[in-house]
Amino acid sequence: TVASGDLNAQLETYQNDEIGDLAESLSLMASRLTKIISEIIHSADTITDSSLNLLHSSEGLADGANRQAASSEEISSSMENMLARIHQNTQNAQETEKIAIQAARGIQVGNESTKALIQSMNNIIQKISIVGEIAKQTNLLAINAAIEASRYGMQGKGFAVVAAEIKKLAEKSQLAAKEINELSNSGLIQARETENILLEIIPDIEHTATLVKEIAASSVEQRISSEEINAGIQQLNKVTQQNAGSSFELSVSSKNISKQAENLKKQIAYFKIDG
Repeated sequence: TVASGDLNAQLETYQNDEIGDLAESLSLMASRLTKIISEIIHSADTITDSSLNLLHSSEGLADGANRQAASSEEISSSMENMLARIHQNTQNAQETEKIAIQAARGIQVGNESTKALIQSMNNIIQKISIVGEIAKQTNLLAINAAIEASRYGMQGKGFAVVAAEIKKLAEKSQLAAKEINELSNSGLIQARETENILLEIIPDIEHTATLVKEIAASSVEQRISSEEINAGIQQLNKVTQQNAGSSFELSVSSKNISKQAENLKKQIAYFKIDG
């Protein structure tokens, strides 16, 4: 009966010889085998349940890892695009900084030129004032010459004509000097206004150049940080893909364990025990 797999069989003997001892040993062996087979069946059931739970967990882990890997790929792609934009912004900021610095230098040069122009116009005004004064004195001399010429009658007539022409030239020179003086004064006023405007603009341009420089520096730091973040995401993506692969292998192993546990239960099913 035991050989057929039924471990519930017991030998009822009351002999005190070797046959009795053998029967008692066979009964004890059947009892111990029953206990061992029971524990094996219980362990096989536990292994089957655990392997199924592990299978479900590994499948869920693999699915989550795959979705995480897909998300990491999307984030990595977005980071690449953001890095490209940051790099472009950094280049633009650096170019703008150069332009702002050049503009500030150009305005400073323009301001120096305006100062030189003001000085030149002041010199012109001074020179024109001298010309005007000379024309005025020439006019007075021409008048005096005409008066003196009139005293000599016909003999001074020719000289009077020359004095009159000199007087006309002096008046024209004086008028021209006056007009030039007025134009110079007007230009001087405009030059001074231009100088004041440039003096007001220069600090703003310099401040703008400083701000653009700070923006460029921040862009460089932002690019470095973004590259570090992108490297971390790439590493995370690599680990996630490894986890997905490990989860798949764990799923396959869980299936194999479950299959082996079922095979073990089939083999143990040969034995028949109570319960």
